[in-house]
Amino acid sequence: KMATVPDSMVMVNGYFRPKEGKELESKSGIRVFLDEGRERPHLKSYTFARNADGLVHWTERADSADEYLAHLETIAGHIDQLGDVQDIERIE
Repeated sequence: KMATVPDSMVMVNGYFRPKEGKELESKSGIRVFLDEGRERPHLKSYTFARNADGLVHWTERADSADEYLAHLETIAGHIDQLGDVQDIERIE
């Protein structure tokens, strides 16, 4: 039997690369996002994975658009700060 998800579910995938010499700051920034996800559980899942070439992939899932927007309001300041240490390649 195949698993199903609600029609209202929102999933976002993104890819970024730490800027040269900023890898440790980038990892610290990821920790901030994960901590926020635990403290304010607007998301059903929040994962990060790093490829061998340094590209970082993240996935976020929320049960609804309202929950995802609440999450974005929570992390907006963190996103602005990480622009100095990461280059976002794409968001899907």
